[in-house]
Amino acid sequence: MISGKKIATLLCLKSAYIVIMLIPLYCYAQEQIVSSSLCLRYFLPKQADRQYEDCVDAENEPNPALREYKLGTLLLPQELNQGRQFLKASSAHGNRDAMYALAQSYEVYKQKNYDTHESIYWYQKAAELNNPLAQARLGDIYFNGQGVTQNYTKAFHWYLRAANQGVPESQFSVAECYEKGRGVQQNYQLAFEWYIKAAEHGNVSAFGKLGDIFYYSEYGKQDYEQAAMWYKKAALLGSACAQYQLGAMFTSATGLSHNSKAGFYWLEQSAIQNFSPAQSLLGRLLMSTHEKYNFNQAHTWLQKAAQNGDAQASLTLGKMYRYGDGVPQDFKQAAKYFHQAALGGSVQGQAYLGMCYQQGLGMPKNYALAAKWYQQAAKQGNAQAQFNLSTLYQEGKGVNKDGILAYAWADVAAASGLESATEARRLIGNWLTYNELRRAQMLAGELVDKQLPALGTVRGIDCIY
Repeated sequence: MISGKKIATLLCLKSAYIVIMLIPLYCYAQEQIVSSSLCLRYFLPKQADRQYEDCVDAENEPNPALREYKLGTLLLPQELNQGRQFLKASSAHGNRDAMYALAQSYEVYKQKNYDTHESIYWYQKAAELNNPLAQARLGDIYFNGQGVTQNYTKAFHWYLRAANQGVPESQFSVAECYEKGRGVQQNYQLAFEWYIKAAEHGNVSAFGKLGDIFYYSEYGKQDYEQAAMWYKKAALLGSACAQYQLGAMFTSATGLSHNSKAGFYWLEQSAIQNFSPAQSLLGRLLMSTHEKYNFNQAHTWLQKAAQNGDAQASLTLGKMYRYGDGVPQDFKQAAKYFHQAALGGSVQGQAYLGMCYQQGLGMPKNYALAAKWYQQAAKQGNAQAQFNLSTLYQEGKGVNKDGILAYAWADVAAASGLESATEARRLIGNWLTYNELRRAQMLAGELVDKQLPALGTVRGIDCIY
């Protein structure tokens, strides 16, 4: 049997053992309570977003640099200065991600005394330690001259470093730099290769750009099927411009089989995003169906496009009101839209506006203004404007009467195949002397050679993808 004395001794030893074993547990519990005091100050336990738990986990992170980084990013939205303190402490350990987060904090959380240089300083530090996002942002900063002197060479340097680490946006920027010769010697082949790399990484801008390259035969690579494939990739990701391009290809049967249903679908998707070229084309196509139930919809889209400054939409609306096509005839409304179209650079709009001033349609007659707008359209090759301008010179309305100029403009218009101009040229020529006729013919040649713009391949829509 064990004596009472031995039992007592054993109990004492057991109690001492229990106490010794509990000490670490007690200290650990105390450590947990102390360590979570910071988190309790800024976050509520059991928050749905688990910020409190994330904060406690961060505090218990054994790696000092990682702990300070985690705490810094968690606290930035709650306590800006405290968050930055942690990030600076982490940066002191060489944590490039903390440096990037710190730089971001100076951009995102701007204060009254916001210092751009502080942000750039930390981007530079992170970029030098090969943080790809910092390199990409630094490329943008130098490319756009944000807080620094614009420097395409430095921009390309940082874009290329980020691109080589697989940042799709920087790969696209590298391609643009090669294409335009900004910060690096122009090289179309390298531009194309980088656009492909960006596309392979899912960059929607690269999808659209590759569509343009194959559609417009940039770099001599015309291939409508390839263009449609890349446009569709961008369109499916919501690019309004690519949706427009794809819709236009379907409706015009350019490189694709004609498919009105698919074309209208993609144009409408683009138009809904307030892309005015799509609104304009959709409206004009709806008008061309000559179906009355399409007129209201066409008018709605054309108005939206016109409000967005689309000259072609304004011109179409002007014609609708001029001739009462789908809307009640209204010369005043017609003149209003022709004026918008003319100011937007529409050659036909300028010619129609000249006609409105000449005939007093929707506005008081004004031959001088009629001559002004006819002149602008005539110099850009509009045969009707050339003929009408010839008439004004012949009659001396809005301009000084001048038979030589009257003949010259009639001659230019006749060369475009306008029959009325051919007859007018013959009649005016009968009234001129031999020397006047020679001068008029020489002037007509000068008008064609010097004043009319050179005709070339007309590019469609220049998109910013």
